[in-house]
Amino acid sequence: MKVIGETGSGFLVEATAEELARAAGYGSCYSTQWRELPGIGSGGRPNIGTTINTASAYTFHARIASEQQKAREAAATLRALASLLDGALPDVVLAPAEQNNT
Repeated sequence: MKVIGETGSGFLVEATAEELARAAGYGSCYSTQWRELPGIGSGGRPNIGTTINTASAYTFHARIASEQQKAREAAATLRALASLLDGALPDVVLAPAEQNNT
């Protein structure tokens, strides 16, 4: 993205459709979610006059980042529970000793 001018309330930028999609928080201008947004035309290109609220994208990603530690702890707990459920109960059922019938 390149700043090419300034207006009274902001800046004019030169950006590819890919750069705009990523600035809005999408992985690519080819992403289905990006292409289905109102104001996004063919080829994932925004229509002239479309507003892209990058502050919302930033807020969303900041919330996810702030919860990473909780997510890691929850994942560790779920892994431990899965290990408990997958494991057999040790020494609960013992096979009888072989009997010699002669």
